Amino acid sequence: MIPFEKLKLDLRDKWLDYYEVNRLWIKILMESSAVKTPANGLRPSSEFILGAIGGIEPELLEWINPFLQ
Repeated sequence: MIPFEKLKLDLRDKWLDYYEVNRLWIKILMESSAVKTPANGLRPSSEFILGAIGGIEPELLEWINPFLQ
């Protein structure tokens, strides 16, 4: 299993690359299905977040399963 700290760094870089390439449609998605944050900001739905990061970082699945159990 990949160390969690390395996973966080890798995922951050991969997410930024993913967002840069896909930001046009992500912004459109956010207009229709954004979720408010406690600080009055907006974020994508949790389903979108899990789907996107699961696709760009398959090793994340090793960490998700223990949390779901």
